[in-house]
Amino acid sequence: MHLFNLPAICLVAFLAQICLCLTGNFTFLENYNHDGLTISPLDGLVEIKPNATDIWRIEPIPPDRGSHIIRHPKTNQFVYFRQTEDGTTATLSKNAATVITIAANNPYHCLLYGLRLRSSSGSPYYCTMEANSNTDPRQVLRLYQKRPAVDFAFLPEAFGRK
Repeated sequence: MHLFNLPAICLVAFLAQICLCLTGNFTFLENYNHDGLTISPLDGLVEIKPNATDIWRIEPIPPDRGSHIIRHPKTNQFVYFRQTEDGTTATLSKNAATVITIAANNPYHCLLYGLRLRSSSGSPYYCTMEANSNTDPRQVLRLYQKRPAVDFAFLPEAFGRK
């Protein structure tokens, strides 16, 4: 009887690791250079910059496990994608928030997570990082369907940053 429970327990543990339900204040660090998620002072875009230590508030959206909105507590604005299509850049909005799923890009690595969302048709879109334009090299958060999501490590606020 116990042998039948073991595969079920393993499956539940595996699925619990893939989708994550977070609450709290975090700094988002991309995994490759450890650059941080921040706000552009020029135009309100969500940028990825070296030495950025912005705190972001992750708030779950019940009842869906893994669905969240992300807010910048200092400005009280939300991460927002105007459209769910390839190439849409993340901005901040006072009046709207995009519901984002935080999930492991690699289910065997429990400390790195990607941000993704679904279009109205159910197609998955992944938050990636790329230059804002050919003439503007700032790295921004963008949506794409066929590109891998950026791996982020989430540092809780309690790690000594203010």
